[in-house]
This record gives sequence, structure tokens and C-alpha cells, in this order.
Amino acid sequence: MRRRRGGGGGEEGGGEEGGGGEEGENEEERRRGEEEEEGRRGGEEEEERRRGGGGEEEERKERMRRRRRRGGRRRRRRGRRRGGGGEEERRRRRGGGEEGENEEEEEEEEEERKEEERKERKERKEEEEEERKERKEERRRRGGEEGGGEEERKEEEEEERKEERKEERRRE
Repeated sequence: MRRRRGGGGGEEGGGEEGGGGEEGENEEERRRGEEEEEGRRGGEEEEERRRGGGGEEEERKERMRRRRRRGGRRRRRRGRRRGGGGEEERRRRRGGGEEGENEEEEEEEEEERKEEERKERKERKEEEEEERKERKEERRRRGGEEGGGEEERKEEEEEERKEERKEERRRE
């Protein structure tokens, strides 16, 4: 006698081997979905390697494709991150059907672009800070060699004031 899988089929089925039924199928379906997703992702990465990076434009397109595939999950997460904005704001953002989706996609793009700009500004700031430290160190060494270096100190203070003003403007 062959034992039937799931559904507790009388004497020979059921028991520990049977059980599952619906739940087992759902679990299997979910696992299959995950494997497919992983396979697809792996394929994308492989393709990316074969193309050799593909440049920024290609990367942006790829992000768009992934975003479309992920759909709703990402939008909900983003809403929480920005603080939601209450039901009215959400309704306005959502708009009606297609238009609302396009608007949301545009907002997501805008959000990503701003995030990129923030990162770039941060990197630039760090680089400038590093350069400033190097110049400062160089001036200090030169000042030590010449014995005194009053001018260098004044120059340094002026430089620092300029940097601070630049930072203030950036924050505004």
C-alpha cells in the first residue's frame, strides 16, 4: 500500500508522515517562491559581472527594475520612515490608481536622488576635512622649522573661519 501524502488518509496514511495537508503545501509554495527569487537575483548578479559593471545609467535602470518587482513592500516602508504624514497626506500621495503609482515612483526616485546627494556631500566634506588636516599639519611643520610661524597661525585661523562659514551655508 502506498501512503498518501498529507490529509491523514485512514490507517496507512495519516500519523506523522501525513499531517501537513494545506499547511505543508503552503510552506512548500513559499519555499519554492524564495528559491526562485534567489535564483533570479543570482542570475542578475551573474549578468552584472559578465557586463562588467555597466556604468551608472545601467545601475539606475536595474534599481528601477528591482523596485518595480518589489512593489508594495518598499512603499510601505518608505512611508513609515518619513513619518507617514497622516491619512490625508497618504490619500493625497496615493491619488487615484495609475497616476498615484506614477507619483509614488517619482517620489521614490526623488528620495533616492536626495539620498545619493547626501552621501556625496558627506564624502566631499570628509575629503575636505582630510585635506584641511594635511595642510594644517604641513603648516605646523614648516612653522616649527622656521621657528615661530606667526603668519602661518593667522593663515590657519583664517582658513578655519572660512571652513566654518562654508559649513554654515551648507547647513542652511
